[in-house]
Amino acid sequence: MKRYLAIIMTLAMLICFAACKTSQNPPAADPTQEAETPTEQPTEEPAAEPTEEPVETEAPDPTPAWDANEGDDDELPEIYAGANVFFLVDHEGAVYGWGNNEYGQLPGHEGNAQRPVYIASDLTPVLIGDTVFALTADNELVGWGRNDRAQLGQGDTKPHEGFVKILDNVSEVICRAEEYYALTGDGELYTWSYSRITELDDADIEAMMTPRKVREGVKKFPQNFMVTENNELYVSHTIGEWTKWADDVSDVWSDGSCVAVSDPEGRLYSLRGNEKKLICDTYTYGDGTVGRRFMNVVVSDGVIWALTVEGELLKYTAAESERAAETVGIGELETVMNDVVDFRAASLMDEDWGYEYKFALKANGELWSWSNYNGRILGRDDYETVRTPKCVLENVVYYTCTGAQTYAVTFDGSVWACGEADDSGFIHGGLGTGNGDSSYEFIKLDLKDIRFVNSSLDIDYIDYEDDTDGVELYNRTFAVDSEGRIYAWGWNGDGLLGVGSGDKEVLSPTEIHLAK
Repeated sequence: MKRYLAIIMTLAMLICFAACKTSQNPPAADPTQEAETPTEQPTEEPAAEPTEEPVETEAPDPTPAWDANEGDDDELPEIYAGANVFFLVDHEGAVYGWGNNEYGQLPGHEGNAQRPVYIASDLTPVLIGDTVFALTADNELVGWGRNDRAQLGQGDTKPHEGFVKILDNVSEVICRAEEYYALTGDGELYTWSYSRITELDDADIEAMMTPRKVREGVKKFPQNFMVTENNELYVSHTIGEWTKWADDVSDVWSDGSCVAVSDPEGRLYSLRGNEKKLICDTYTYGDGTVGRRFMNVVVSDGVIWALTVEGELLKYTAAESERAAETVGIGELETVMNDVVDFRAASLMDEDWGYEYKFALKANGELWSWSNYNGRILGRDDYETVRTPKCVLENVVYYTCTGAQTYAVTFDGSVWACGEADDSGFIHGGLGTGNGDSSYEFIKLDLKDIRFVNSSLDIDYIDYEDDTDGVELYNRTFAVDSEGRIYAWGWNGDGLLGVGSGDKEVLSPTEIHLAK
């Protein structure tokens, strides 16, 4: 179960950025105790009810009026993080990789790479692990790396040196319980590889070694759900078995605690059993067209969050959860705040370790945070009042949160950080502040002119010899400035961070140089 939760977190995970001031860590609070009301609170706003006739007005621009730095982000490299292996694609399409090469994740190179080495050109990594998948410019799916369970779809389980072609015209690839699925641009769903060795005979295993078409007319394939081209929703509780759940569904969102769906007209519903509960109605735009009123939907821990085109953040409590019940009951809708341009939330709870957070970025650059669990990654000095939204940084243009650390970039290109670091005993990789200290408040890093930050968290559950177990967390973070320079810090075990150092941890941002 623990490993299953870890897989969910790695796939779902969200990318948020936050900001920081320096302080001592406040004492830990009992997360079950109700928080006191803070002196500063967001303006109370009336509960939102779906309207049958939305006001005819032009939808506001959902992006802030200011930008972090002038320039073309298309000229900057993109970083793709996986399990101990990382890739960089520069503005000319050249692909570099570094890190673990145990299974040939870095084609053309021997051993692990402590600096980025050239891999190929015109490839976009889409799924990165011991087996790596990428799309070409023509949407061909290629793969390389581990192949002990026919991950590469070549009809065998032997190693393959270099890239192998798997399918044409691929639009999406996912991994579910160690089996791989690809959706083509024509709506055909293919699957290959196998994990249930003890449940399959030799004929079944052989059939799964190459991609086989299992469905046609598929529009979307989000993990355990399938939306068809005729807007039917199917759900799968067992690998390979699908059950029709609902009609008139064009999209679906779920984290396992509850389900949100939209219909083809753009209405948003909570789906429970065979009952749909309206959360957000359609929107009439200035030109008279009618469509979605919501820009984004996030489902987390029994709550459906909808961000509308007017910047209104709606919260619908759809299922029972100890952490979800804040101010309203099951089946109720409320407005949390207005003028929001970005909202992100995530929750992972485990007997060894967990997190739960919410971040809202407003149009004026204010970053607000809150949680029902604790505040170690929220950038707040009021640990005991984290249930109430609070502005934690201004002038934010970009933010990311791994669940253990949070980073934010402000309009002047500064980077701020908060969260857990090495001194906590179970997490490896500092905040980039030059030491291994954790910080509940945000700290400014020694970086400038930064455009974006990419931070990843690997979770390793361990069974010890004394029959106890525990968790180890490994953080790695990369930042890219306006000139395309790349900086890295965090866990550097086996020299896999890409900076060319053998140190176990890199505590300050260090520039990465490509190995030509």
